[in-house]
Amino acid sequence: MEPRVVAGDHLNQGKAAVLYGPLVLAADEALLAGTGFSVDAFSLAGVDAGALQVTPEPAPAAFRTWAGARVFRVNAITRVATDTLKAGAATTVRLAPFADAGGTGARYKVWLPLPLRPTARAAIPAP
Repeated sequence: MEPRVVAGDHLNQGKAAVLYGPLVLAADEALLAGTGFSVDAFSLAGVDAGALQVTPEPAPAAFRTWAGARVFRVNAITRVATDTLKAGAATTVRLAPFADAGGTGARYKVWLPLPLRPTARAAIPAP
């Protein structure tokens, strides 16, 4: 199976969804427990599936809904500082298949923010 990234438009402008084969992946706060992240505290590293390095790994117990259950590690960028990382630092997070997201009652998101792009600042005229 191949990973794909779908860039959002309209209300999802500046966000993207990650797919792995037919699976839609989601950030789930239960998977993020212990990392210092919420589903709002990181962005995907970009829209290039190769750069995200989507890597399947065995699911932790709370997400092991069947014997071969997997979660998917992806490259990300911190949006806020944590105990161990500055805002803007490269890191990895794990995503769950959408069918399992929220299964523990935790918040989850499919449309994940992309890194903020620097914008040109308008010149402010001198007084």
